[in-house]
Amino acid sequence: MDDMKQALLLCVLLAGLFGLLMLPTMKSLKQVERDPNSKGFEAEANQTVARNLKMPRKEINYVIVWSLEEVENAHILLSPSVGYEGETRTAEHPSYIMREGRSALAFYFPTLHVSEDSRYDIILQKEEGSRIKLEYPLNAQIKTGEQVSAAFQLAQRKNWITSLIDKVYAENLIGNDISMYLHRGQQIASGTNPYSCVLEKGACIGYPAHTPGMYLLASGFVLFGVHDLDSWAAAWRPVAIMSWLAVGIVLLVHFIRRGQVALAVAVFGFWLFNRWSLDVLRIAHTDFLGVFFLLTAILLAEKRPKTAALVLGVSLAIKQIAILIVPLFLIVLWRSSAHKLSKIAVLFGLILLVPMLTLAPFLLDNAPATMTGLLNPVERNAQQVHGFAGSFAQSLDITNTSKIFLLLYLVGIVYIAAYQRTISLAGGTLMIFIIMISFTHVLYNQYIVWMLPFITLALPFKKKQRDTTT
Repeated sequence: MDDMKQALLLCVLLAGLFGLLMLPTMKSLKQVERDPNSKGFEAEANQTVARNLKMPRKEINYVIVWSLEEVENAHILLSPSVGYEGETRTAEHPSYIMREGRSALAFYFPTLHVSEDSRYDIILQKEEGSRIKLEYPLNAQIKTGEQVSAAFQLAQRKNWITSLIDKVYAENLIGNDISMYLHRGQQIASGTNPYSCVLEKGACIGYPAHTPGMYLLASGFVLFGVHDLDSWAAAWRPVAIMSWLAVGIVLLVHFIRRGQVALAVAVFGFWLFNRWSLDVLRIAHTDFLGVFFLLTAILLAEKRPKTAALVLGVSLAIKQIAILIVPLFLIVLWRSSAHKLSKIAVLFGLILLVPMLTLAPFLLDNAPATMTGLLNPVERNAQQVHGFAGSFAQSLDITNTSKIFLLLYLVGIVYIAAYQRTISLAGGTLMIFIIMISFTHVLYNQYIVWMLPFITLALPFKKKQRDTTT
């Protein structure tokens, strides 16, 4: 009976979450920017907002006009321009909304299907004696052959989740790190060691500072015909999205198995839609894939240590961020079970297996350059990005390698706690990531997603007691 109640609760909570994701929102299709310094102008009785406007080839549901005041007795007329065919739409009773930080009137109308060669006039109509003050547009945003008098936007009705995916796919990846992975893949496919440039100052495009698992994966895509950023984005984005979902599903299943159904759904939603996960999803970075394998390794460690060790190695081969988790992993297994030191040595070898196999060709080709590239995260200068607070090393202007000593000292204390059996593997992983993120020389949004799953795993587990009351 309890299992049935838990299953019903799970269905209700997941339905609630997915129901929220289906709430309506607006997706911008075409916009004439407002003039932020404009004092606006008084709209006439039949004010033409846009004339002979080339429409996007989409379904359109909204016209948003930037207005300086709320108005109820107005409506918008969309009419095909002279010489063009199409349907006419009228929208009444606008909603007064905040759009991009400024007040606007949103007119909603039944879906208008427009073709690529459609041209429309947009006319704002008002009742006699009423007053509407509109904002001027920025002339630079007006296309050739179009006439506009006010700042406006055409929008499409979407739901939260489809709008989110649309925005992810609309992101320009030029200059983002994922474009550098394509470059490394192209180098490997052409027979070039991507680390070889680091010993020549200014010779690198970007900086090859990660373990080469993703570089090799990118080279595989290149060999199968991915040669430019567009095709690389089309191939990689589904992998990034599936990895993002996979981490959430692993967390969901883990907490359901522990009988924490309500917490499972909370954790699932938190992981998927927190601001840091969404930012990494937007730039299609590789971190979700690394986090997935690390999370899987931590969850498998107790019952399947050898499999967990191999999976942890895969995470390190993708990106070496979890390198300081390796000693913790080995200490916890050594102290919490009957594993002898010889078995721990085997586990250590299994962890190193995949990273060393991926690194071997580059080490054999040019070991100094490869090691210099991999050690860059330790040696790089402290910088402040994304508006995050400056690090300890930056505050003291420490520029030599001693800037990592405090970080390593604190991590070492976590290892002692693990040796004393006063911290779990998940709790220790969380603590090490907290220390790393707090003391790293440079902090990017993608580093934070490595910590997030372990915040939830480190929560105390309390078994549900049966209700014995009658």
